[in-house]
Amino acid sequence: MNITTTIEKLRSLTELNIQNNWYYLDRNLEKSPLKLGQNWQKAIVNEKNYLVWEKGQKIRWFAQKITIPSSLNKGYSLQGLSLRIALTWWAESAQIFLNDELVCEGDLFDSSSRILVTNNAQSNQEFIISLRLISPNHDIGGLMASRCLYENKYDDIEPSFVAHELTILSKYIYHFYPEKQDFLEIEINKFNWNNVNNKTLFHEELNNLRKNLLPDNPVVINGSFQHGFLFRGLSDPNLFYDQTQRRNIDMYRTLFAWLSASYSEDSTKFEEFPNRNFLETTYRRWL
Repeated sequence: MNITTTIEKLRSLTELNIQNNWYYLDRNLEKSPLKLGQNWQKAIVNEKNYLVWEKGQKIRWFAQKITIPSSLNKGYSLQGLSLRIALTWWAESAQIFLNDELVCEGDLFDSSSRILVTNNAQSNQEFIISLRLISPNHDIGGLMASRCLYENKYDDIEPSFVAHELTILSKYIYHFYPEKQDFLEIEINKFNWNNVNNKTLFHEELNNLRKNLLPDNPVVINGSFQHGFLFRGLSDPNLFYDQTQRRNIDMYRTLFAWLSASYSEDSTKFEEFPNRNFLETTYRRWL
């Protein structure tokens, strides 16, 4: 199995694209819906997988029912995991409701969120997620992406996180250390998928894969200058961050991820800067 297939398979264990499951209603409602009536229409994505509607501050409601399965692929159990809905929109105003409770608001400049649905997923639990979006006056409105993300606790490993690490590592090796691609493929093919139904054994497989591919080289904090970015305490549940701080953290980490991905696609971009020494870093520092 090659690296691309492995990444897709790992993500499929705990991530689900729900962009094709929305229904919409083009009128204002006094409150969010708790069920979808016959007047709701099936939303159809365009060629970019976006759900769009006309410009001019037009209101559009999107809604769908989320039913938690026992697993996404008849394998890795979702029991007890947290469920979040990751959303990205292009709207002058955005309100997100879980059942009939307003849980998030946004706009053109605050255009994405990860909504906690439950921190203890159980099979056959049902939730209604609904969005009230208003298109910009100058541009069409859009629901750009929507995914279900099932996540473990802070310190527990999970398939999708390893998949994201492998994505970055494979691009890094492809562009800067192509001679190590064979080693990467060999280690990937050692992975035992037969344990996917046993979380304990499967997590051991994930940890062994990370240990072999991503050796732990802890950063020593001292007074000397070190290249790169160091995030500390982000996974400590004892530290409190309000909604604004959490979104700022997500935004900065995303920007660094985008920057890394951009350089991995075109390494010549490094030459645009007069002093490359100040860009010397590793892909592991910001993970």
